[in-house]
This record gives sequence, C-alpha cells and structure tokens, in this order.
Amino acid sequence: MQPANMSTDDSLQPAKRRVGFTDLPNEVVAQILRSVDSSADRYHGSLVCKSWYYVLTPILFHCIAPRRFQALRKLVLNVLQATALSTRLHFSSLYSLIRVIDLSKVNIPDAEPSAYFEKLIMQTTQLEVLDLSNSLWLRDECLVGLVSCLNLRKLVLHGCAQITGETLGIIVPQLRKLEEISLAHCTYIKNLSVILGQTPPALKSLNLNGLSPDVNAALRSVLRGCPELQNLSVEWSGTLTDWAFQDVEPPRSNLQRLSISRCNRLTSRALEYMAPHCRNLQELSLSGCEKITPTGIVHLIQCAPALVSLDIGFIDNLTDDHISIICVTLPKLQKLVISGFNTLVTDWSLLSISTHCPDLRHLNLNMNMNVTPSAVCQLVARCVNMEKLLLFGCHHIVGSWMQQLARELDPDTAEDAVWFGTDGWRERLLAAAPS
Repeated sequence: MQPANMSTDDSLQPAKRRVGFTDLPNEVVAQILRSVDSSADRYHGSLVCKSWYYVLTPILFHCIAPRRFQALRKLVLNVLQATALSTRLHFSSLYSLIRVIDLSKVNIPDAEPSAYFEKLIMQTTQLEVLDLSNSLWLRDECLVGLVSCLNLRKLVLHGCAQITGETLGIIVPQLRKLEEISLAHCTYIKNLSVILGQTPPALKSLNLNGLSPDVNAALRSVLRGCPELQNLSVEWSGTLTDWAFQDVEPPRSNLQRLSISRCNRLTSRALEYMAPHCRNLQELSLSGCEKITPTGIVHLIQCAPALVSLDIGFIDNLTDDHISIICVTLPKLQKLVISGFNTLVTDWSLLSISTHCPDLRHLNLNMNMNVTPSAVCQLVARCVNMEKLLLFGCHHIVGSWMQQLARELDPDTAEDAVWFGTDGWRERLLAAAPS
C-alpha cells in the first residue's frame, strides 16, 4: 500500500530521453561501422558527420586496391592536395593510414601509373603489404621508395617482367620485418644472390617459381639465414640442384610447405638433404622431377609424418608397393596426386589408399592405365570425405559408364575428361555402380 502523499501520476516521473545512434559510444559506433562490407557505403557513411568520418576513413584507406588506372591517379592527386576535411583528420595524414596496396588487378589500357605509384609509395611509410603481381609497367626505379617502408611484411612481384633486381638488392636487406617475398616469373632478374644474400631473418615464405638465373646460392643463403621459413616454392627451375639443400644446419623445423615441381636437375639426394627439415612438413609437391625416384620419396616421407598433401605426379615407376608404404606412413593424408603415364599403379593401390587413408578428400589418378571402375567405386565408398576425383586418360575408365556419369554431372566438361567434384557426385556414382 502506497503512502498517501506519494502520487502515482506519470506526469511527475522523470522524462525519458530518446537515445539515438549518435549517442552511442565511439567504440560501439566503430564496431558497427566496421561490419559494413561495401566500400561505397563506407565512403558515403564517412560524409554523414565528423565522428563517422573519423571512424570510417582509416577503414577506407587501410587497403588501396583500385581496378582502374584513373582511380589510382585520383587517389594520389587528392592526397597531394592536402585538403583539410575536419579538425580531427586531414587528407595530408591519409598516407599514414594505408597498410595495404594491391595493384594486381589494375586495368591499364593506355596510361602508365609508374609516376603516381612512386608518389604514393614515397609517403606510405606504414605500409605492410604490397602486391604488384603482373605489373608489366613496373621498373626497378619505381621501388626506391620502399626503403622507407620499414614495416613491410609482404612483397609480391609475381610476373613483373621488367624487374632486374638491382634496386631490390639494396632494399630487401633493410626490410627487417619482411615475412613473404614472391619473385615468381620475374624473368629479367639476373642475380638472385644480390637480392636474397642478406635476406631478413623474419622471412617465412619465399616463391621463386619460373626463374631462369642460378637459384642455388641464393636459396642456400635463405635456408641458412631464415630459421622461421615455413613456405618454399621453387618450381620450373632449370638451375636448381641438390647442392642448394646440402649441409643446412640446424634443421628447419618450421617448414610446412615445400614445392619443387618440374626441377629436372634435382635427384633423390636432395630429398635426403631435406629429410631433417621435414618433421612438421604438411604439403609436399615433387611433380615432374624426372630424376627423383620412388625409393627416395619413400625415404623422405618417413621423416614427414605430418604430411596431409602429397603430389608425386609423373614420377616414373611408382608401384603398388610404394603407394602402400606411403599410405601406411601417412594415415592423415587428405590430398594425393599420383598421375602419370609411366606409373605401375593398379587396383591394389586404390585398396591401400581406401584402407589406410580414410580422410582423403582429393585424389588425382590421371593417366593411370591400370585402374578399373570397380576399384574406384570401392575407394569412393570407403573414403566418405572424398570431394574431388580426377580420372583423365585412365584407359579402363574412358568410355565406361563412369565417364557417361561424369558427363551427366558436368555437361560442360571436355569430351575426353573424367572428373567428379560437383554437388552430390559421390552418392550418384555409388548409386549408378553396377551390382
């Protein structure tokens, strides 16, 4: 029961003030606005008020990834004008907000962006990632400004055909935080040792695919001077030899991915040298290394129990015994490539795979002449996680009911192709198998 002098009239209660979006704490507003995916929405949102501008502008300029040359030109000119937009943040400070520059998708029909790129790179001292893949306009002098980007962690120059490496030889040793370098298919590079002779010890990933100069001395420097190295790819190298891997001490236990496919001068001796470094190796690609033997591969995998992906395509004279040892040694295998004309793989290998590698998700049997549809069906039935199966050029598969089913599941596939990877393919294959 209420006291007599206490009124219950709502008019005497304190008025409730309506709380709007602008009343939210800046931290909450920032969290909400960061969830906006569209760059256009972020830009328009930054024009709403000062607080939104302050929150969204660092997000807008965190990553610069224009698709047209004019967009890059406009960006640089606007920043150079140094027009003040608010008391909190000015255009002149936008350079310090840029962390990622990705010009790999810039469409350059007639103009060359090198001048604008040089102006941009000279000011972005906080840059962490630079991707210039397939920038055919890029020349060595354009990269001089990188010497001030001391926080750079990732440098991708994949397919930059005019780069010779002279400037990089001066810049790379200064970038002590650099963790990833890709020089793949930079065909004009003359001397890799100049670039990688003093590689930053923080390096974790190196891609030297398709380079014509001698890679051995540079690779030895990297293996000896970069204890944190995790990913190494040196594919299609006509100069890589066993010597590059010899006497590397101490063992590099952080190595997780190694791809040396199509390096025809490598022998099984290189695998012996690499064995002590493969304790934590997860992915290995040796496809097309003509001088590497199945025995050498079997010896290596004994030292790499963590492997989940193995590509030994076009390794001659692979037999059922080799495949059996591999499967017993690597029960966690998820991807296996054993394609090739000159393998001696039969249905017994498929039985070993299905028995010892039940978690297999990707299997490539292209060009194996001795595997049959019935053995393939038994493997698919046992490997319940199978996602992709390739059977191009398998003599007993081509022309069979299995090829007809593959065509039904993917009508756009090539006439002689046999592969399975579409939704529901596994159930359809098992249902269509002859009893």
